[in-house]
Amino acid sequence: MTELVIVSITLMVTLIVSTAYHGRRRTNLLRYGCFALFTATLCHSLEPFIDGPWLSIGLRLSILAAQVSAVLLILTFRRKRLSPRVNTAIIATGVAIAIAEIISLPYLPRYSDGTIYPQSEFEAAVEVGGATPMLVYHGLYLAAFAATTCVVLVGSCAAVTRSGLPWSVRASLAFTIAAACATVLFILSSFMDLLERPILGGAAHRKDILVIVVTFLFLALATGVVHKIIRRSASRLEVLVASDLVEPLWRATTSLHPEVRLPAGELRQMDPQTNLSRLTIETHDALKLIRESDDPALEPVRRAHPHDPHLTAGLVRHLIGETTVPPVSGPTRAMSRIGDLSKSGDESLAASVGALRDIRFAIDEQNS
Repeated sequence: MTELVIVSITLMVTLIVSTAYHGRRRTNLLRYGCFALFTATLCHSLEPFIDGPWLSIGLRLSILAAQVSAVLLILTFRRKRLSPRVNTAIIATGVAIAIAEIISLPYLPRYSDGTIYPQSEFEAAVEVGGATPMLVYHGLYLAAFAATTCVVLVGSCAAVTRSGLPWSVRASLAFTIAAACATVLFILSSFMDLLERPILGGAAHRKDILVIVVTFLFLALATGVVHKIIRRSASRLEVLVASDLVEPLWRATTSLHPEVRLPAGELRQMDPQTNLSRLTIETHDALKLIRESDDPALEPVRRAHPHDPHLTAGLVRHLIGETTVPPVSGPTRAMSRIGDLSKSGDESLAASVGALRDIRFAIDEQNS
């Protein structure tokens, strides 16, 4: 049951990363790492049902691919960009290790029934002349683990000490450091098996340690993936709420001053945030013309409401009608108080929407 849950979670994260993330180098490395870890957990879950060395080599190669992706991903966070030569060297090293393990597989010492000697039987392998392929097969595997662990542990510890990191990044780094620490235990257990001095339960519990490593790595990946999806969804919701605040006021005010609107031909293929920016600018332009009107009939409104936003709200109600601008709905009112567009980095748009929101609230207050 635990295996099924782990495989399901890894599949879910892999699908999310593959469909929702596109483009940049880090995204591609994240996608490759997720797919490799999913393949590794799938191979591990199938081992009790499928016998043979090729499933084991599939597990090893999947983990190796994940290790290469993790090292390259960690190195992208360096202040100095990774040179193409170093990038190629890391990939070439991973490919060389994979080829060496595949080549050494047929030469591993075997029992009479075809079963490969476990690494805890290294001395027995020496007696039958299979020491070299066993050292290549297991030694390169552990060397790749050790190199990856060093890079990931040093890089994550250096990154987690930086100030101003979001909680999701700190959580992801914490899970990565935990995975690296568990990997150290895995390497020690494997190495001591080669010396025929098993620790931490030996081979019987080493696969459990490997599952823990993979689980921590996926938790690290999932934390970043989920946070990014939540952030994107929150940004879209903020634009939707802001549009619900601005559009009724835009519709009412630009009906008085249609000259502030952009020509219809320029409105095509606008993304929601750009369209919101357009609505906000046009509404402010129309409100400026309304405030600057020298109509004497507006003087009682100016005396009754000398300051904004109540002044602008009163002028809009007087010129357009008290019921032309509908009241702000309860959900929109509540959500507009929770978040604003400043979190997306557009401070000016957030301030403009905030000013129009205050006018909408003032209109509701005067209508009540």
